[in-house]
This record gives sequence, structure tokens and C-alpha cells, in this order.
Amino acid sequence: MHKFNLYEEHKHYFTPEIIALVTKIYQYKGRQDLFIETRENEIECFKSSARKMSTVSSNRISGITTADSWIDDLIDGQRDPKNINEEEITGYHKVLSSILQNYDYIPCKPYYILQLHRDLYCFCRTKNGGQYKSFDRRPKGSFRFVKSSDTERAMDDLFDSYDSAFERKGTEPLILIPMMLLDFLCIHPFSDATYRISRLLAVLNCCKHGFFPVKYTSLELVMEKHKEDFNEAFIDSVEGWHENDSNYEPFINWFLSVLTEAYETFEDRVEHLRHNEKTKPQMIEDHIRSSGGKITKKEILGCFPDISEITVERTLHDLCEKGKIKKQGASRATFYIKCS
Repeated sequence: MHKFNLYEEHKHYFTPEIIALVTKIYQYKGRQDLFIETRENEIECFKSSARKMSTVSSNRISGITTADSWIDDLIDGQRDPKNINEEEITGYHKVLSSILQNYDYIPCKPYYILQLHRDLYCFCRTKNGGQYKSFDRRPKGSFRFVKSSDTERAMDDLFDSYDSAFERKGTEPLILIPMMLLDFLCIHPFSDATYRISRLLAVLNCCKHGFFPVKYTSLELVMEKHKEDFNEAFIDSVEGWHENDSNYEPFINWFLSVLTEAYETFEDRVEHLRHNEKTKPQMIEDHIRSSGGKITKKEILGCFPDISEITVERTLHDLCEKGKIKKQGASRATFYIKCS
């Protein structure tokens, strides 16, 4: 069985490529801390949009979707879930919101991970959470997950090792977090929702160590964008895992690249605030002009979470009336293109 010794293992991954990514992230973190200190009230508006995007993306990665028109009502409690997908989407948003509000008080320990899994299904009428898997399954490919009979012990060993690593000098959380996530996925403790829980654990541990773009932009959205890279990194990293001869480096690089992109998105949004001398319609028009191709209302709302849907709709209508853009498609397939 795999032996968990994260502190000693993580020393092997201070490679030039990883150190370059870690250094870049800490540079972003320094600017992030300044943004939060000086513009906390202004960037507060990013949070609800980020939670919504994270909820949609994380569930969509796992094949759980519903009509876009229902998402806001589900998340705001204006619509009761009508099917299993909507129940799970609503549960994810609840758990994510709890993590983002209470991360300082949430221990990264197996008993609480079971609680998070239970809460993920708090709206479900046909599924129950909060229990480890009771049968064994194989993923695509040849890698075998930890047996169900060994799951509880493996989870205890993993998080004991993870906790003890942070009690030692020279610990680098940006290396330890993805190592823990990979081990968690190799254990695959749940029959359902292991991957969604792993994304929630990524958010939780980033917050615990002060990497806050996950509060203001969607880490899960970036993960969805790079899900093929995730699959490749996972396969490359798990070979030899059961024999304690695996290479975590591809997975660490993937995770750090995702976090770096989340920081870049965060800084882009802060940059918009720096130019708030422009009117909101001007900001929307400039964004459309720089978009290069077609753009949707949903994409504009994602880029400007502080601008209301009514303002975006009014601006798009005005730009169409002035002949600056053209409306194409209909209903949910509507998009806009610049006029030459």
C-alpha cells in the first residue's frame, strides 16, 4: 500500500520549472494582498459571480448541468431543485459558499471531508453523502484506486501526513497542496463526487494559505478550460503510485499553471476597476472592440461582475442601434459581432 510522507517527498520537487511558477504566484500574491487592502469594498462584487461560475463549471466537468436560465434562481433560492442535477448543483454552491466564508475554521481532516460530502447532497432526495465508497471501481486506463476496504485508513494516513508536513520548516504549500490532491484522487474515497470534492479541497486549501484569487474569480472555470491537461498530468503522475515510485511533477505543474491563470484573471478584473473613470457602457464597448470575434452577453457579464445584466442589455441594444455591432442568433444562441 502507498506510504504517505508528503514532507520528505515534496523536497524532490523544487525543480527550476516549479520554482519559477511558485515565484510568479508569490509575486501575484503580494499584489493581491495590496489590492484587497486598498480596494476591498470594490472587489467585493466579484465574489458572487465567482461562486456562480465555480458552481457551474465544477459540476459541468462532472457532466452535471441544467438550463442556464435556471442557474441564478437556483443559487439565489428562488427556484426549488426539480431534478437530481439541480439538487447537486444547489448543494455544491452551498458547500462552496460555506468554505469561502469559513475556511479559517474548517479543518482539512477526513471527518470534515465526509461532512462536506454529506452537505453536497443536502438537497438530494435519492442520494446520501457522507460515507466512503462501499465497492471498488476502475477509472479509464490501467490505474487502480485504493480498495474500498483500505479507504478509511488511507484517508487518515494521507491527512496525518499533510498536517504534519506543515509543522516542519521549509514546507512549501504550493507544492504540498497539489501532492495532497493527487493522493486524494488516487484513494478515490467516494463512489460519487470524488472529483468535485477534490476541487472544493483545492479552494479550501488555497484560502487557508492566503491564495485568494479563488474568492474573487473561478478556479474551477480555469480547471474546466484545462481539463484535458488535467487528464494527461494525472496519468503521467500516478504511474507507480502504489509502489511509492510515482512522479508528482506533472500534476504539480498543472495545478500551479491553473492557479497562475486564476491570478491573471483576478488582476485583469482589478485592472478594470483602475479604469473606472470610464462609464460602464464605455467599458463594455471597449471589451467588445478588443474581443476579436463574436461575444455573448454571458461572457460580458462574466468579465464585469459589477455591471448589472440590465446595463449590459441596454448597452448591447444601443450599440446595435448605432450600427457598431450586429446581433446574431436567437434566444440562448444569441451572440454579437463587431461591424467592420
